[in-house]
Amino acid sequence: MGNRDLYKKVEWICDDCANIYRITGMASLCRKDCFFNEDFLWCVRATERSEDMTQLKQWVRILGAGRI
Repeated sequence: MGNRDLYKKVEWICDDCANIYRITGMASLCRKDCFFNEDFLWCVRATERSEDMTQLKQWVRILGAGRI
């Protein structure tokens, strides 16, 4: 699976969260710092994907590998 595929899978959490809660800017907050933030973790729980948390965190680490 390439990084583009990982990004789409992780981004889906933010899109779903924004669609559920309709909070202005929620999707952007969730994506901030390549998903490495508390808003993303909140969205994972809010979209009832907590059982996938370990896998999602691993994907976020892969996507953010080039961060300083």
